[in-house]
Amino acid sequence: MASGDEAAIRKARQDYKRKYSAEWRRQQRKKCKHYTIDYSPSEAKLVIDAARKHKSSTTSFIKKACFAYMNKRYLNKDVFTMNEIFQALTMNYSVIKNLLDDNIIQYQVGQALLQQMDKLESELSTTLRNPKLLDQLIIEAIKENPTYTQTIEQILKTGSCDH
Repeated sequence: MASGDEAAIRKARQDYKRKYSAEWRRQQRKKCKHYTIDYSPSEAKLVIDAARKHKSSTTSFIKKACFAYMNKRYLNKDVFTMNEIFQALTMNYSVIKNLLDDNIIQYQVGQALLQQMDKLESELSTTLRNPKLLDQLIIEAIKENPTYTQTIEQILKTGSCDH
């Protein structure tokens, strides 16, 4: 290799790269647990379609769905749109704040608008990022209208809500 033989240099590079990659993989296996899951063609199609709906890679979707399930949380389908909503809220807040600072709108009106924007952002954040669990929603619905108890019982017994 001291003579600069092209074949020897290429071989040395390949050997180094192979050893480096093997060591890197060994270290990764020590740090992270890896699982292999087998799916039937129909199961694979369901998972792939769901991942596409969530605008995610299949492996990323499986991981997110697993953690959402364990934490009893909703897996948001469109994080991009949700972020756009919060960006629009922030921009509107800034516009109202500038109108207030420039005395274009009355102080009381501006403060009321800013408080409403804060409230809207807080409610949307809670609803979109950490929605209520199904059991919480059912309890609240029954408290609001006790006749829902009969409807829920019918759904559980028959699987439908025929009135």
